[in-house]
Order: sequence, then C-alpha cells, then structure tokens
Amino acid sequence: MELHSSSYYRLYDVAASVDENGAYALQAFDDVAFNEVVDADELYEMLGELADSRFGQSRCRFFEVTNDTDIVPENGKLRFDVDDGQLEIRDIVDRIDVDPEESRFFIIVDAKCSECGWVVATPQGNVYSG
Repeated sequence: MELHSSSYYRLYDVAASVDENGAYALQAFDDVAFNEVVDADELYEMLGELADSRFGQSRCRFFEVTNDTDIVPENGKLRFDVDDGQLEIRDIVDRIDVDPEESRFFIIVDAKCSECGWVVATPQGNVYSG
C-alpha cells in the first residue's frame, strides 16, 4: 500500500500596524469562509477568492514571497512586475509574528494594482491516505 500525504494550511490576515513588541500580528479574517483549513491544492484558489473579496472586484491577484521568485527585495521594499509596471510594497516578512521557516507569505493585489495586503498561510499538519 502506498501512502499519500496532503499538507493543510490556514490563511491569516496580517495586522496593518505593529504590536507592542514591534511585530505584525496575525488576525482572523472578518469573512469566516477564509478562516477554514484547506489542503495545499486549494490554497491558491482560496487566495484568489480572498483577493477578489477583499478588494470587491474580480481579476485581483496574489504573489507568493519566496527566495526563488521574481520579487526583488531592495532597500526594505519588495518590487515585482505587474502588467506594464512595477508594484512596490514594504518588506515586513521578518517582522510578522510567525515562524518564517514553516509559513508561506503572500501579497494580495487589487485588479488596478493600487492596493495590496499581506496574507500568511500557516501549516496545520498533514493527512495521510492510502
């Protein structure tokens, strides 16, 4: 029998300002539909739905912030290409109150590329099936 593993995540909103410890805390979303635990295969779909819901428009997008993406850290900011230009957002990854080795970081962006926000996916464990 061959076992298959599925990783599960929960999305969290990142606070807009730092707490008393100088960190950005994780917060639950106002819309409880986005507070559910989902498997890795559904994570990107949920991020797209979250971005559309947050900004009230369709065709919003998200970017994962990893060491091997086209998002370039420079002078405390992250720059990445969108449509015919670049979007710049403050790099707060090191100040988000979560284990950076275990979590996944995303930036959601509205369709006009004028608004954005941070979202973190925290691991909730694995489920094995055979």
